[in-house]
Formats: sequence, structure tokens, C-alpha cells
Amino acid sequence: NLGNVLRDAGRPADSVEHLRAAVRLRPDHAGAVSNLGLALTDAGRPAEALPLLRHAVRLEPASKEAHNNLGIAYK
Repeated sequence: NLGNVLRDAGRPADSVEHLRAAVRLRPDHAGAVSNLGLALTDAGRPAEALPLLRHAVRLEPASKEAHNNLGIAYK
């Protein structure tokens, strides 16, 4: 989605609202929640990202991506 494209292009702050929209549509989708958390981390907002990333891990405990993104937020 556009949020991921913007984050990948080095514009994480611009990606957040697009990723929030994806989470509103699919709040139970670990990938969407994790992507939003990573964008918030990249935008310098880890305090907002951590609860989302923990939630993504709870939604999909086997997700390597969710665990990796959580680790990135703790750095």
C-alpha cells in the first residue's frame, strides 16, 4: 500500500496516516499493525510504536517480521 511505499522511500512520517487507515480496515491483521509500528519507529516515535508492535506479536506469535520490528523499536 501507499504507506509502505512512502516508508520505503524514506518518508515514514508521511506513511503513518496511510498505514493507520490500513489498520482501521484490518485491526486483526498482524502485518498491517506491524507496518504501522515500524513506520512510527522510523519516524522517531517508538513510544507510540511499541504497543502496536507488541500487539502484532500477540496477533501472530510466529511472525518473524513482527518480532524483528519489535526489536527495532527497542533499539
